[in-house]
Amino acid sequence: MAWYKQGWSIIVLYAWFSTAVAAPSISQLLKAQEFQQAYELAQKLEAEYAGEVSFDFLYGLAAIESGHPEAALFPLERVLMAQSYNHRAKLELARAYFLLGDHTTARQLFNEVLTYRPPQKVQQNVQRYLEEIESRNAAAQHRVSGYVELNVGSDSNINSATPYAGVAVPGLGNVSLDESNSRVRGEFIAFDGGIEYFYLMRKDIGLFVAASLQERLNIDYDEFNLRTFDSSAGLIYKKGEHTIQLPLQFQQSYVDGERFRTLLAVGGEWSWRYTPRQQLLGFTQFGGMRHADQDIRDVDLLLGGIGWSYRLEALPVTLSSSYYSGIEDAVRAAGLFNGREYSGWQLGVEWQPLIEHTVKVSLSSQGVNHQEKHPVFGRVRGDTLNQVFLDWRWRYQPNWVISSELTRVDNSSNIDLYQYDRAKINFAVMYSF
Repeated sequence: MAWYKQGWSIIVLYAWFSTAVAAPSISQLLKAQEFQQAYELAQKLEAEYAGEVSFDFLYGLAAIESGHPEAALFPLERVLMAQSYNHRAKLELARAYFLLGDHTTARQLFNEVLTYRPPQKVQQNVQRYLEEIESRNAAAQHRVSGYVELNVGSDSNINSATPYAGVAVPGLGNVSLDESNSRVRGEFIAFDGGIEYFYLMRKDIGLFVAASLQERLNIDYDEFNLRTFDSSAGLIYKKGEHTIQLPLQFQQSYVDGERFRTLLAVGGEWSWRYTPRQQLLGFTQFGGMRHADQDIRDVDLLLGGIGWSYRLEALPVTLSSSYYSGIEDAVRAAGLFNGREYSGWQLGVEWQPLIEHTVKVSLSSQGVNHQEKHPVFGRVRGDTLNQVFLDWRWRYQPNWVISSELTRVDNSSNIDLYQYDRAKINFAVMYSF
């Protein structure tokens, strides 16, 4: 579709946007169709000239024409912040969202451009985009996607064991812990994979079915090997900027090849993108967890929470936060001490210093209070779990990602047996389709 690769504005707008310092050089490169060179020059000059309308427009145009539409969003949005009436910049922003596959936002912006009654040729081009969006949406009625991932890493405390050699037990004094309760450090290799099928039943309602398998193998301690099978299915409803998902989830986990725990739950998730850069999220889940050989740990659960994200205007940075609360009621009378109430929060920052690279940092904390006294330790257990997470991702090919993650967990408890700290670092290669 050459009509959208050579946009009408490449010819019309150079003279209008050639007043900024250094902008004529970018303009000349664009006229010569040296799009990559124009984009690289704009990147070098961004720190000095970002915020100047003429420079920002040419920067966005160079990013689109060089095949980097994601880099065009911020400079073109800066243009519209300064000149909300600038339908030329709005058209290029619509084109960027179109190339990124965000057809909802692109359609909205294209229609806004038409309200300005642009020249006939521009209207024809916009109509072609709108027709193509409808065509792509129709083709997207059935969609299959998936991924496979290989991880290698090191874990300082594979079994989340306490650092103490013994714990105080009422009536017995200090009791020494055996090797099974001592912390274990080791390396691991993990295989992850998942697939999802989406069917658009009508314009605003879709059906999805997804399944994934995670296999973690500890090199020297296979008794802690973990396998998790996760599947879900449900409906997605989209109305304007609101999206609602209603999933049914089934999860089965195994430890050392033996079935350990089963989760069956229904949930709901609502998201609202109330501005182009801000989004609200609400979620809830109700279900039950059952254990193969320890039914006193069986619980029914209910949780809910809310989240928020905001993409900064002038920087490639997204801020996020969330809060949640839940309750797990023990199913067996003998296991009432396993019932618990908990709540937690999370703060995150995602930074994209380069187009192919993303860095994410998050802090989270969770407080847990059990509902009954522990039968051995004679007190109601209370925990506070704090976590720091650092993630770097490099998308060096459209379908390939190399990543590295560092996680630090500290769990404090009023019962020494459940107090631990844990650090994990891993490297991964993922292929998505």
